[in-house]
Amino acid sequence: MIKFFRNIRKQLLTENKTGKYFKYAIGEIVLVVIGILIALQINNWNAQKQVEEKVENIFAEILVELSADIKQTTNLMRFYEVQDTLTNLVLKNRLTYNDYANSQFSGKLYYLTLNRWFITLTNFSYDNLLNYSDAIPLKFRDVTNQLNSLYTYRKKGVENGNEKTIDFVNKNLMHLNDNYEWYSMDIPDSQNHDAINFMLNSYKYKNTVKTYRILGFDHLQAAVDYRVRAIECYQEIAQLLDKPVIDESFKFNDDVIHLLSGEWGCDELPNLKVRFIVKNNRLFWSSNQDSKLKELFFIYQTKGYVKIMSRSREFYTILKKGSFNVIKSSEGLEFKK
Repeated sequence: MIKFFRNIRKQLLTENKTGKYFKYAIGEIVLVVIGILIALQINNWNAQKQVEEKVENIFAEILVELSADIKQTTNLMRFYEVQDTLTNLVLKNRLTYNDYANSQFSGKLYYLTLNRWFITLTNFSYDNLLNYSDAIPLKFRDVTNQLNSLYTYRKKGVENGNEKTIDFVNKNLMHLNDNYEWYSMDIPDSQNHDAINFMLNSYKYKNTVKTYRILGFDHLQAAVDYRVRAIECYQEIAQLLDKPVIDESFKFNDDVIHLLSGEWGCDELPNLKVRFIVKNNRLFWSSNQDSKLKELFFIYQTKGYVKIMSRSREFYTILKKGSFNVIKSSEGLEFKK
C-alpha cells in the first residue's frame, strides 16, 4: 500500500503536475489523520470496555459482601430474639429463685446483661468502586447512590449500636467487679445465692436490664434498617447483572410461606385480621385496620416452631397448638388461621 502511494507521488512529480501533487498530498494526510483517529477511537472503546467489565466485576463482588452482611443481621436478630425473651421475663417479674438455680437455665440469666453481639459490615468492594466513579455506566448510577446511603448512614448506625452495647456491657462488668463480693465467688452460677437474690430483688439490676433492652433494641433496629436497604441494593444489582435476585441470605423458606398464606385472626382482638403477602421472596403482612405492607424477616426454624420478626422489632413464633397452627407474638398475642 505504501509503495502504491509512493508511485502515485512519483508519477505526479515526473509529469510536473505540482497542483495535483499538493492536492494528493493533502488527501493522503487527511487519510492518515482519519486512520489515526479511528485507531484511537478503537483503543478508547477497548479501554472503556475493559473498565466497564472491571466495574461489573466489582458490582458482582459487592453482591457477595451484601449477602454476607445480610446473614450477619440474621444472626443479630437471633441473638436479640433470645435476649428479648429473657429481659421480658425479668422486667415482668416472672422468674423465681428456682429458675435462676436451674443449672440448664442459670447461665443465660446470670450473664444476661453481660452478653453482647456485634456485627462487622464490609464495604471493601464499594471503596474499590469509588476509584472508578467516573467510569460507572449510567445504568448503575441509581444503585451506586443507594450504596452510598447504605454505607455512609445505615452502616454507621449499626457501628454506633455495636459501640454502645459493648461499652454498656464493659461498664456493667466493672460495676459488678467494684461493688459486689459475690461476683468473684468460685462456685457454680446456680449456687451463687447472693447473686440470685440480687437479680431477683434489686431495683438497680432491673434498671440495668431495662437500659440493656433499650440499647439492644436500638442496635437491632439499626441492623434491620441496614438489612432492608442491603436487600434492595442486592436485588437491583443482581437484576442489572442478570443474576438471580433471590439470595439464600434473605430467602424465605417455602414451607413457611405456605404455612402463613391466608387470613389470620386474634381472639384477644376479634376485629383484627391479618394477611401475608410474598413479593420477590420477601414476606409482608397487612391488616384490615392498616393496609400498609410491613415486612417480616425469617430468623430460624427448628423442629416444631419457626421464629420470625417484624421491622418494628416484634418477634413471632409459629407453632402447632393442638390441630391448629398459631402465631404467638412476644407481647403475648396469639393469631390463628
